[in-house]
Amino acid sequence: MYKDYQIASLEYQNSLGTYTNLKADSTALLAQNMELYKTEQANKAEIAKEQRQLQFKKDLLQYKSDFEKQQAQEALNDPAKQIGATMDEFAKLGIVAQGSLASKVAEANNFIANGGTLGQYINKLRSDYMAKPEYQKILSLQQGQLSDIQKMSL
Repeated sequence: MYKDYQIASLEYQNSLGTYTNLKADSTALLAQNMELYKTEQANKAEIAKEQRQLQFKKDLLQYKSDFEKQQAQEALNDPAKQIGATMDEFAKLGIVAQGSLASKVAEANNFIANGGTLGQYINKLRSDYMAKPEYQKILSLQQGQLSDIQKMSL
């Protein structure tokens, strides 16, 4: 019986050692899984943060784009801006308009009131500028059609 007791005691000690080892392994696995879970949660949080930042940037770009589009659309429909830009373009070439910006805007409003469009008026204004002798000389210069004597008279 003593022998059986010793065998049972040894098996019990071995079982206790195995249980302790299993418990330690289980605790280590649990700690490892907790670290993996925390890392995964941190990664998900970082990804979510980056997605929110990207969405914010996208929304901001869309807002700016819409705002600039609206401003451009308003500028296209604003006779003063369109006529002023056309007058400035030709003034840079040294061709001045007959009349002020205000008179041209009034003329454009009258043109539009009679069924025309701002685009048609701008085209007419550009045609008027291009028909001027000063513009024709500039055009001839660019095409190399003026003689040296004609160039000197400019």
